Amino acid sequence: MLPIEKRNILIKNIKAGWDIRNSCDRSQISRSSLYQYYKEDPEFKIKVQKTIQTVLDRKNKTTKMSARHLLRKNKQILRIQNNKK
Repeated sequence: MLPIEKRNILIKNIKAGWDIRNSCDRSQISRSSLYQYYKEDPEFKIKVQKTIQTVLDRKNKTTKMSARHLLRKNKQILRIQNNKK
């Protein structure tokens, strides 16, 4: 069984954007122990999966917003160039 402190550190590392391997390393948990604990506590597994999905959704949203921002910026540059002609 994983101590609560280590579980919390693992979740914190995942929220910071680390993948499972690096989150485990930073939390000083072996991945095999983590997967064994998933079997023992399915609720914790769901919590980790939801955290990962939240991080991925946040990254995708940021990427989409950035692409939209770049498109808007390019349109503004084209308007300025057309006005100078």
